[in-house]
Amino acid sequence: MGLFDSERFETWVPAAVSLMGGLGLGTALTYFIGVVLVFRPGWAQWAEFFNAWGPPLVLVPIVLLVGHLYGRMRVGEWLLERGAPSRAFDYATDRLQAGILRGRREALTHRIVAARAQLCLGNYRACLELLESGYSVPAEGRLAAAIRAWRMEAYLRLGDAGAAVRAFESIDTAEGRSRDRARLWACRAEAAVLTGDHEAVRDGLENARWEEALEWRVDLVEAMARVRRTLRTPSNDADLQQAERWLKRSAEPADREVPRRSMELVALRAYVTHLLGESSRSQTLLSESRDREGDERAQRVLRDIEEAID
Repeated sequence: MGLFDSERFETWVPAAVSLMGGLGLGTALTYFIGVVLVFRPGWAQWAEFFNAWGPPLVLVPIVLLVGHLYGRMRVGEWLLERGAPSRAFDYATDRLQAGILRGRREALTHRIVAARAQLCLGNYRACLELLESGYSVPAEGRLAAAIRAWRMEAYLRLGDAGAAVRAFESIDTAEGRSRDRARLWACRAEAAVLTGDHEAVRDGLENARWEEALEWRVDLVEAMARVRRTLRTPSNDADLQQAERWLKRSAEPADREVPRRSMELVALRAYVTHLLGESSRSQTLLSESRDREGDERAQRVLRDIEEAID
């Protein structure tokens, strides 16, 4: 194993961020001592040196401390993006409480990372527990929107569309970053897909598209909606082909966020190809879906599709 293999890299980066903080505090203390010595008798040469080099040297602790503060806010999400949810969870859970050295915003950021890690690991109830209890849940702002969006993701995997809608209604949809608003509306549309509320599906997708962010998540919901629609009315081949393209294109980011969802997505592709008359590819996709680890909702969708194809 090399120095920069994946596992070691994922261990070294958090350690490097912590080391940066220690060095920042150490150099800041050293600089302060240097300032004190300037005013002490017998330190004339030091005062001459420090007066010349002190101003640029102050940048050293500033850069180290700013880098540390920025890095420790981003390490958890970075680990999630690298497909290391267990490491991300371990990193974030030690930093959930605000205090003298950690602001509320940072603590909330780590809480969201810990919840996302549990979502990725398939522990949906644990994800919800982290987001719904044990702290003062913000009612407005960017992090409030992100918290509601990830709550909705967990409820949707549990098949609880009603709870997902209640989470959506507990936040002003004008809050948060564009990607958070897009996720909120996409999840609202998916909840409507589960309940068969076609008007809410259309409204959710239109608002999600308006944000022009997180397109794969919106594509995924629209593909689900199109497949569900075939149960009521026949769809033309162009619609079905587009649905399969969306399902295929969104597979990688969807799998990165919620791996146990992939069984469902592959099963939906199997059903679409079956409707398109591609029986051989449909059976191949069904077999692939069965080989994947899926949550309860994904397993239920797979069973329904197997029955529909048979």
